[in-house]
Amino acid sequence: MKRKTKALLAFTLLLAASSCVTSYEQEGVFSNGYSDIRLSEDTFIVTFKANEFTPEEKTMKYALQRAAELTVRQGYSYFTVVQRLAASQRKVEGKVLPAIYYPSIRLKIQCFTECPGDGAIAAKALLRS
Repeated sequence: MKRKTKALLAFTLLLAASSCVTSYEQEGVFSNGYSDIRLSEDTFIVTFKANEFTPEEKTMKYALQRAAELTVRQGYSYFTVVQRLAASQRKVEGKVLPAIYYPSIRLKIQCFTECPGDGAIAAKALLRS
């Protein structure tokens, strides 16, 4: 009986921990997720706020996914990560940014219609992968 109870407890804890990872969604009042701010016609700040259960690799994947979606939605094909901004950086080009916590990522991206060269990310290809 003790073995079944321990197994059930372990399964419950595993299920609870896996469900606590931040999912890919727009940031809300009571939820973490992505947000973006337009700095100019082709330049944006993309932020993905995660929680303490979300691995940094997944947080970066979600930030890049949002950057690719934004690139395509704005009519561009490629983007580059111009700068990875510090969590404490509150102002960029005169725009006030919200604070970020936990393993969150904030990227400044620039979008292009034609491939600008090395380091450019093809937005549609990233979304397909």
